Amino acid sequence: MVRHLGTFDDERSLAFAYAISGVGEQLGRWWLTRPDIPRSTVVAYYRDFITPALDLR
Repeated sequence: MVRHLGTFDDERSLAFAYAISGVGEQLGRWWLTRPDIPRSTVVAYYRDFITPALDLR
């Protein structure tokens, strides 16, 4: 997915993929402490955080 965002080399693509994955993992850990929050809300938070970062123009 990251490679399709621009003219990234393999190293930069992999670094960005790890960053995106890390955000998702930490958000999931946070959600485990807040089971009252609906999954759809957590997914929206993730999307809202990641989407601007993917606009790399």
